[in-house]
Amino acid sequence: MTTATGVSAFELVVTPDLWARTIPSTGNSSLRDLEGSDPGGDLSDRGLELYTLSGSQLVNYLNHNRRLGYGGWLQQAGTPEVHRRVYDDITPVIEQIDGPRGEEEPAPRVVLDDTVPEP
Repeated sequence: MTTATGVSAFELVVTPDLWARTIPSTGNSSLRDLEGSDPGGDLSDRGLELYTLSGSQLVNYLNHNRRLGYGGWLQQAGTPEVHRRVYDDITPVIEQIDGPRGEEEPAPRVVLDDTVPEP
């Protein structure tokens, strides 16, 4: 979480319904106000959206998904496997961040794409 706090921008590419299912539905969360944008190319052709999170938003998002995915039986109502998947796919990317990125370096990005491309 310490590394995530210092991230200036983190890109998450997911379907809008996965985003809606994995953000906090109550409380004061800036994640609910975050608008998805076009990730471009075949990702947008498959209905995916790009969500760009600040470091503090990323920490909130990870904490929420860790708590609902791994928080014990009281926290696992609904679909904990969805929250575990999101947390488990983002965490290794954050762990690879080593120092500030250069101006030309792209923001770290995770693509969660389970869509089936049309033939």
